Amino acid sequence: MGEENAAKVREILQNVAALMMGLSNPNLHLVSHVWPLQVGEIESLSKNEKVHKSKHWNLLTSLKYPKSYSDRAIQLIRGASLALPATRVIERRYLLETRLYVGLGATAWELGLAYLNPYGIPWIPGSSLKGAMRASLIYRLLEGGVSLDEVEAIRRGELGVAPAEVASKFADRGEEITNAVKILVDLFGTAKYRGRLVAFGGFVTSWRGCSPIRPEVMTPHYRRYYSDETGRTYPSEMESPNPIHFPVIGEGTTFTFILAVPEESFEEVVFLLDETLTKRGMGAKKSSGFGIFRRVG
Repeated sequence: MGEENAAKVREILQNVAALMMGLSNPNLHLVSHVWPLQVGEIESLSKNEKVHKSKHWNLLTSLKYPKSYSDRAIQLIRGASLALPATRVIERRYLLETRLYVGLGATAWELGLAYLNPYGIPWIPGSSLKGAMRASLIYRLLEGGVSLDEVEAIRRGELGVAPAEVASKFADRGEEITNAVKILVDLFGTAKYRGRLVAFGGFVTSWRGCSPIRPEVMTPHYRRYYSDETGRTYPSEMESPNPIHFPVIGEGTTFTFILAVPEESFEEVVFLLDETLTKRGMGAKKSSGFGIFRRVG
């Protein structure tokens, strides 16, 4: 890149930083993946990354999240869901009992959350919710004796197209497995069939304190051992711990989940949603106890 082009890029970035500092919704710093830099700090970003991350973290944990943003987002989604033909809307509230880490978004932190654009509030994307519900249903099939190869064959559409056709292949496994296969195909689809479940996601509706976001840390002790793809490095107590800070959604936060489903599948989806959120969990680090909810409304 020539010096003239580099100067132009710096000018553009500084202008963006100046505009970001004047936004009425400072949460958009997070959505737009832009550090909260002051004009003139662009030059030192690469040299002082830890300093800038520290500033960004201070902003992140001190933001006051206006509840009106969440209310407006839910109002818009509720209106969109009601406009869908031949569907019934599921709207349920769940209280987060353990911390939640979902999104792993490509933010300035590299380890971030999913934020709802343009409101700048953390949320659970519909794709994440739908994927977690599908995984819960697959776990149920595996626990009932269905093999991973059979699950993959269902996904590829090799056992048929229509839900009833695919489910008939498992008629000898019992009614529970047959119904689970039919729901899997009908709601979540295959490579040859479009699923009918519409998951709008989970929206933050209330939280403790000024912000739903809380600090979290993980501390790998053997960085060289974990990063060595050759397998020749052994873990050593001589290495220094490497604490990695990242944001999570704190316990005590309430979410409203909105989905649209076919009328005949309403009860099955309500049960599956409850099973997913209260037993299986949402997001990353579930084996560490993250992402467990309790139904409150």
